[in-house]
Amino acid sequence: MQKDLFISKIYGYTDCLEARLYDEAIDTMVYLQLIETTRTNLASLLRLLKLKKELLGLDKMRYEDVYASSVKSVERLYTVEEAREIVVSAMKPLGEDYANYLKKVFAYR
Repeated sequence: MQKDLFISKIYGYTDCLEARLYDEAIDTMVYLQLIETTRTNLASLLRLLKLKKELLGLDKMRYEDVYASSVKSVERLYTVEEAREIVVSAMKPLGEDYANYLKKVFAYR
């Protein structure tokens, strides 16, 4: 740590974090916000994992169990048009430009 602090001071960084993130052009606020968001939402993630463990009927949740389906099976078939509408709806939170672009792409195949 002393070496990292020394290097950060030599090159004029305010701290070790700024020195470390400089090469990737990442603002320190982005990094700190990521940590804050993770801490804020950790309870929700743990609740999800507990629920998934119950749905799967497991005694102990392991890493690979996170990727298992929570339901036994789903027999749902979609037409091409239904699938397109689902994809367009999924893109709406990204903005109308994405949804409109997808509609154009689907129209031109």
